Amino acid sequence: MFASPLIRKLIVAQIRSTVFVMGVATAIWCLPSFFLPNGWWHGVINIGMFLVTALWGISIKNHLQSLGNPGWLAWGMSLLIWLVMVLVVRSIGLAVLDAMT
Repeated sequence: MFASPLIRKLIVAQIRSTVFVMGVATAIWCLPSFFLPNGWWHGVINIGMFLVTALWGISIKNHLQSLGNPGWLAWGMSLLIWLVMVLVVRSIGLAVLDAMT
């Protein structure tokens, strides 16, 4: 699978950075959803960010599989991370923005 512990550390660092960037992007996703009035661009923003975060979820799955995890576990973990980011982080962000107004 991997040649050395250094490569393993590199893959784990990639997973961490992907999860961090995904969390930041999900938090930023709240801003246009909250401040823009309803319209067609709402759908475009939501579909676009949904696809971007889904691609990051697939990236996490690939990194987990390269560490030697079975496919079902890698898919499950990446789906869990994606759900936490999209459902929890986005909901908290929208609630905070709503409380500020």
